[in-house]
Amino acid sequence: MPGAPTERLNGLDGLRALAVGLVILTHFGAGALFRADTTMRAVVESLGVGGVDVFFTISGLLITHLILVEEDREGRVFLGLFYGRRAVRILPPAYAYFAVLAILTALGHANVTWPDLARCATFVRNWNPYSSAQTAHIWSLSIEEQFYLFWPATLWVVRSRKTRIWIAAILVLLAPIYQIIVLGFFSAQIPYPMMVGRTDFHYLPILSGCLLALALHTERGARWLGSRLLLSYPALFVSIAVVLAYWASPYLGAWTAIGMFFQSVAIVVGINFVVQRSDSRVSDLLNSRPLVMLGKMSFSVYLWQQLFSKVHWDPWIPAMAPSVVREFPLNVVMTGILAFLSWNLIERPLQKVRARLRP
Repeated sequence: MPGAPTERLNGLDGLRALAVGLVILTHFGAGALFRADTTMRAVVESLGVGGVDVFFTISGLLITHLILVEEDREGRVFLGLFYGRRAVRILPPAYAYFAVLAILTALGHANVTWPDLARCATFVRNWNPYSSAQTAHIWSLSIEEQFYLFWPATLWVVRSRKTRIWIAAILVLLAPIYQIIVLGFFSAQIPYPMMVGRTDFHYLPILSGCLLALALHTERGARWLGSRLLLSYPALFVSIAVVLAYWASPYLGAWTAIGMFFQSVAIVVGINFVVQRSDSRVSDLLNSRPLVMLGKMSFSVYLWQQLFSKVHWDPWIPAMAPSVVREFPLNVVMTGILAFLSWNLIERPLQKVRARLRP
């Protein structure tokens, strides 16, 4: 950002904590608490995908911001170093989870096939719904990894920041048009879970975050995004209302694409408020120690909570067998223990390795 080329962005750890909390609420079956209230149940049961969309937007913003900060400092984009840091960040904790799944399957406590593990290990799980419940959540990680094969390379090839913004903006605007066209012709052949999981259908939240970062790194964009209107509490409340309205809406085929677009805009408005209003009470909450710690551990929480999940959305997958470890509060406790171990034994030690992968 002009005048503030620091790597840290305010409030993102706290936002990650809230996002992973939404995922856990859905996966641990909180929607069942509202059996008599269909609207509330629809909202709660949409929290998981909604939380993932918040994650996606944060991810796009942060990764693009870090690339641009490095470019400002060093004069160019270091593509190889980016992929190296990304591999160190993602592969060890993810592969540890996959290895445990293989062991649990051998012991008869999971039902993950070798082809399923291979799809997860190569991050194409989202393109095949006929897989196990214990890997159902890897659809979102697969979308991210596929997206980041191309986006940093785009920034490396396209040096003009104005052109980058135009490319991102056009792709953002084309996303709902593309979805409406495809779903208008093939809606019967593409059920909702597949629409959620396809990369071409779900790149919009990530790219929206990328576009936010690109705009914040230009003088005009930073000035517009820092306007009194966009950084006001009414703007924040309206953005939250739009997101909740989208989560409460039923699946309407092609028209859901329009809702996803407005949801992405609303999430960007909310995240922009958080990043720039470090003086707000919202910032104080998001920067509280518990939320920051949970946010730092959010990737490990995301990986391991699936072992204790009661709910998944792929209709082709058999329901998970009842188990005491999938019941509250043991599911929360077990997720916390495994996430804590993953964070301290795998993620934190590797931060030093990532720190050395600098120009």
